[in-house]
Amino acid sequence: MDDTLHEQGIVSVFVVIFTGLLLTVAMIGFVRIMLSDQHQASVDDLSKSALDSANVGVEDAKRLILFWKSCRNGEITVAGKCAQVIDAFDSNSMDDCNTLSNLGISARLNGETLVQQKSGDIKLDQAYTCVTINTQLKDYKAQLSEGKSTVVPIRLSGGASEITLEWFSVEDLPRRDYRVITTPTTAPQIPLMEAWNIIGTNTPPMMRVQAISTGESVNFDALNNSPGTAFLYPSTGGGQASVAMTEPRRTPAIDPPKRVACVMMLNEGYACKTVLTGIPGPIAYIHLTALYTGASFRLSSASGAVEFSSPQIEIDSTGRANNYFRRIATRVEVTNTDMPYPTAAIDIGGNLCKNFIVEMNTPTGDKHNRRLTPFCTP
Repeated sequence: MDDTLHEQGIVSVFVVIFTGLLLTVAMIGFVRIMLSDQHQASVDDLSKSALDSANVGVEDAKRLILFWKSCRNGEITVAGKCAQVIDAFDSNSMDDCNTLSNLGISARLNGETLVQQKSGDIKLDQAYTCVTINTQLKDYKAQLSEGKSTVVPIRLSGGASEITLEWFSVEDLPRRDYRVITTPTTAPQIPLMEAWNIIGTNTPPMMRVQAISTGESVNFDALNNSPGTAFLYPSTGGGQASVAMTEPRRTPAIDPPKRVACVMMLNEGYACKTVLTGIPGPIAYIHLTALYTGASFRLSSASGAVEFSSPQIEIDSTGRANNYFRRIATRVEVTNTDMPYPTAAIDIGGNLCKNFIVEMNTPTGDKHNRRLTPFCTP
């Protein structure tokens, strides 16, 4: 009897021990998960805070750009200060991390500019460590939304008559893998919106490109005969490496879209690329419209013989929060590019109806008007 009780006691001890171990393992597992989630939340918070710090550096750089523009346009005059800022922009000598502090926009402490909600408040431990400004960019980058247009003034030198157009980058993709529409071997026609939408959201847009040359002075007769419009049709089945902008604007001939080769998988850069040739200089305007969907684009020149008359300025900013860093690069327009350039004679969202009135003579020589049935078209 005693031995049986003794054995039952040992079993109870082992059950308690194994139960305790099981609970301990489960508790340690939950604690690890909790600590991991807490660490990840802290990392995400610090990463966002570092990005906010970098954006503060961008905004301070914009303040400097606005000050430079005001000085250059004669809107303000600050003795010595305006001359210093204008000279820095003209010489593009702002590739130093201390640019903003050297030009009096911010104050640096221990090699960085602290981000403060109010004066003396440094509890956030945030700062931007380096901000540089580049005023001599060799290309032009922008974003076009669906159906919207932009006009980019350029100046060609050294006999140059071509410019490279690229569009649809990774930023335009809803997901990493995508396919580009394939076109028939014959020249395609402009498809209906419904047909394009069936293809999917990962398809680059068709680009409408117009090259308008003016020369040193504007001549309206020359504008009518300047190189015209081309529709660039994205294709994975091959396409033209270059497109000649030689069709006059008033040509009655039907000019089908040009097939432009695009890559099927995109990790960096742009999906579609072609060279626009036959652009008379020295001054021209590149009018771009994204059809069916939006996309980012880039205009550049391999020879460097193209100068963009609406310059962009690139701001490179690095922000810090605690011991985490984030770096961003963005571009700002120096001049207003929202030119009132017409994209259509009439733009409607519904139907268009016209009332026709015909003037008729009566047998007695009197005149009267006869109103015909309204003509409507979708």
